[in-house]
Amino acid sequence: MNTYLNVLRQYARFGGRARRREYWTFVLVNTLVGFGLTRLAGYLSPDLGVRGPSLNVGTVLYWVFTVATALPTLAVTVRRLHDTGRSGWWLLGYVAFLLACFLSTGTSVGVFSGLLFLLGLIVMAVSLAQNSVPGRNRWGDSPKGEGVSGLSSPR
Repeated sequence: MNTYLNVLRQYARFGGRARRREYWTFVLVNTLVGFGLTRLAGYLSPDLGVRGPSLNVGTVLYWVFTVATALPTLAVTVRRLHDTGRSGWWLLGYVAFLLACFLSTGTSVGVFSGLLFLLGLIVMAVSLAQNSVPGRNRWGDSPKGEGVSGLSSPR
């Protein structure tokens, strides 16, 4: 839980680096909380037969949580990319790619954009799951302590 709270304390810090554990713990907790809140929203829905969104406490809590964690999610993702030796601008390219997939229309385009979306998701997940660049890079020292005198670990 300290790892999660540490990310929240650095909610708008886009500089520096973030270890895999820091990033994936934050993503996992956010996913579990989001899933729980959507289940709560479904449970509290007054009429499950009604199409379209229904506004209830669970839905409101879900959106408050989503908005509250949006900036920390972006920041820790940028720091994670830095740790793998990539610029945070990769995230902007990925978001633009996702928007293009969602905004495409038509059945055949929809299937193609869905496959592109899946491919983009896999590429981004693999990028974020890679090991840290050892030692110092242009975004700072390794959060693992590698490259600091006396703390370098053998490979």
